[in-house]
Amino acid sequence: MRKEWRRVLDAATNSMTWVRTTIAPPELEAPAERYFVVTSTLPFDMTDDALYPTTLDEFVQVVVEEGAVATHSEHNDLPETTTLNLDTAANNSVCIELGFHPIEDVERASRTLMGTRVSPWLTQQLVDLADQPFTAKYVALLSLLKANIDHGHVKFRLYRHHLYDESMHMLQSLQPNVLCTRTRIELLGEAGIDAGGLQREWYTLFTQAVFEPSAGLFVATDSYGYTLNPSSTCRSDLEKFRAVGRLLARSILDEQVLPFHLTVPLFKMILGTPLSMTDMLYMDKQMYTSLKFVQSTMDVDGLCLDFSVAVEGGGVVELVPHGQNIMVTAANQAEYVQRMLQYLLFDRIQVQLQSLLTGLFEVHMMIYRIHVVLVYIFCFTNE
Repeated sequence: MRKEWRRVLDAATNSMTWVRTTIAPPELEAPAERYFVVTSTLPFDMTDDALYPTTLDEFVQVVVEEGAVATHSEHNDLPETTTLNLDTAANNSVCIELGFHPIEDVERASRTLMGTRVSPWLTQQLVDLADQPFTAKYVALLSLLKANIDHGHVKFRLYRHHLYDESMHMLQSLQPNVLCTRTRIELLGEAGIDAGGLQREWYTLFTQAVFEPSAGLFVATDSYGYTLNPSSTCRSDLEKFRAVGRLLARSILDEQVLPFHLTVPLFKMILGTPLSMTDMLYMDKQMYTSLKFVQSTMDVDGLCLDFSVAVEGGGVVELVPHGQNIMVTAANQAEYVQRMLQYLLFDRIQVQLQSLLTGLFEVHMMIYRIHVVLVYIFCFTNE
């Protein structure tokens, strides 16, 4: 159901609205199906200028760039790096605050994940481009990239056997003025000049390392795709998610195809398209079956459920205040299903998603501000 929805222009109101383009099979369509959108919680009157850096002085320094050499000891210790300060960067970089909203709030179809409203002049161009085949959309994106990207590049010099740690540090520590540049790679101790092959190898090796279970950032789902690890919420993990967002954005600049697949619900949240209970099929088929049963049963009292959910490590998360003391009854049955769906799809990975999107958008917004990002989000939704 990845192509289930698209944004269209409502001629009567001259604004964007959601239209469902495909219908789920009857056996998958839950009764009284509700739809939700992950989108910005920032004020509607926020201007574009509020989303862009106003000063570069507070940002960390570039760790490795053209003309610099990483310093290693004879024991091959990692080079000293400056980790990106999330508190400092927040005042000068992209501001991402997301919420889980009912689709009935149709005005949100005109908003981006950064809280800005789509300008009327751009809306029609995006609608026209959305009707083109994927190859035409991709060519349009590459044309905009080549016309606006900084013609310089950043060179990462690193050792193959420290590739994951060094690459993560370097991505975290890039200055804003070099975020939107091409990538060049030098593997220390190995012969070779990067004419494209080393760059491609680096993207492959680093991406594979990022998605390894031992990295703790992503977990595999029932649909053989990856989603964000709900347990990775510490500060160092969030800095890594931000670096992964930068990796995804820079892979577009470098025209690299990465060897992994995100699960459909996560991809929808990145694009800001509607979600429903059916999306749980891609995350956890057993949980989907359980939620569907809870939604349709006539004897929900007999299940002895309350508004809380047990988590790994023996903890409990309350879906509403004092949720452990609120039993699920026929009167609040629908609300329980909605709260559980919100927790499973969004709440437990909200901070991770915000960090990843921050890294993604701060790279792209450095060159063509919000416009190409909008093309990427709005026009690639159906592919």
